[in-house]
Amino acid sequence: MLLSLLAYLPVAFALVRADAPTVILDKATVIGTTNDSVTSFFGIPYAEPPVNNLRLRLPKPITAYQGTINATVPAVQCIQLVPPLRSDLPTEILEDLIAYITEIPATTATPQSEDCKPIIFVNMNYRLGPFAFLGGKEIKEAGVGNLGLHDQRLALKWIHQHISAFGGDPKKVVRASSRTGL
Repeated sequence: MLLSLLAYLPVAFALVRADAPTVILDKATVIGTTNDSVTSFFGIPYAEPPVNNLRLRLPKPITAYQGTINATVPAVQCIQLVPPLRSDLPTEILEDLIAYITEIPATTATPQSEDCKPIIFVNMNYRLGPFAFLGGKEIKEAGVGNLGLHDQRLALKWIHQHISAFGGDPKKVVRASSRTGL
């Protein structure tokens, strides 16, 4: 029995390449992936999942990262309304608030952009639709309106706190968005 379990160890260790990019966040090692000249870290949570008693509450930041975070595959999206519902959409949807960090140069080769400067691109998941912008007297009285904007604000704080672990400078963060509150 023990020998059969030991036979699987090389397979388990082969799943995470020894040369995989890593960063340290608090007490955790985050393992990313490299594809051609781009290093990516997918699905790093910046807030507790807004489920159960956190459903319609302000985002709660992650207090400390621990252990190992596998950030090698894209995470699923926040729940949202997608009209019309199509059969080719992924069926798995998660409610985590996550960060997706990519565009960290994986090589020192000459970039092809005009200014020849590498960038770090951070894409943040946040609540949308009624989970983010539900109105009403109760929501206003509870002080939890515009949860999507609160998620975005916490995401920006997360970037400021952790971007240096990925080689970025918190003083040189540029915000950009498309049809959002940023």
